[in-house]
Amino acid sequence: MKKNSQKIIILTFIFSIIIWIIIIFIDYNIVFSGFKKPIFTIATETQDDGGSGIYKGLGYSFKINGNFMPDDEFPGITHVKFYLFGNKVKESLRD
Repeated sequence: MKKNSQKIIILTFIFSIIIWIIIIFIDYNIVFSGFKKPIFTIATETQDDGGSGIYKGLGYSFKINGNFMPDDEFPGITHVKFYLFGNKVKESLRD
């Protein structure tokens, strides 16, 4: 019985890590490929332009600047920094 419960705990931990990686991968692709705001994060320290600010997830965050006002010519993200556990991993500018 004890081995069964240890196995369940290990499998639950591995499954949780896999789900966490998938969530980060989805947000990363949305931000860097689609130049849109991430969906699995919480916006903190936002600006009045409707989208620029810091978006925090579980162990990762994005610092986003962009054109989010309705009258902007090229709407979406223009500059983004991706942080994993507080360390900058990637920075990108949209042309």
